[in-house]
Amino acid sequence: MLGTGLIYVEEEYEKFEIAYNLGKKAWGFGYTTEAMQEVIKFAKENLGIKEIMGRHAEENPASGKILDKLGFSYIRNIPYECNGGKNLYEGKEYILKL
Repeated sequence: MLGTGLIYVEEEYEKFEIAYNLGKKAWGFGYTTEAMQEVIKFAKENLGIKEIMGRHAEENPASGKILDKLGFSYIRNIPYECNGGKNLYEGKEYILKL
């Protein structure tokens, strides 16, 4: 397995959010962008989702580039939690209107 990609419900904010994780050996080949294009297409066509959030840590600008390629628009800087809230970073939030 190379990684994971999904859309989940962020119940606290009543929004859908995109998430992905890819093993280091597979970075730089466009796999995440390609896979998430299909996930977003499925969400739009089969689930009727109209808007999806995306977030990433500032320390991970490659993730921001993926969101840009997918058509997301930057909204604001945010606190970004990882590992179930164990790690807190400065982050960025994006939105995609479908």
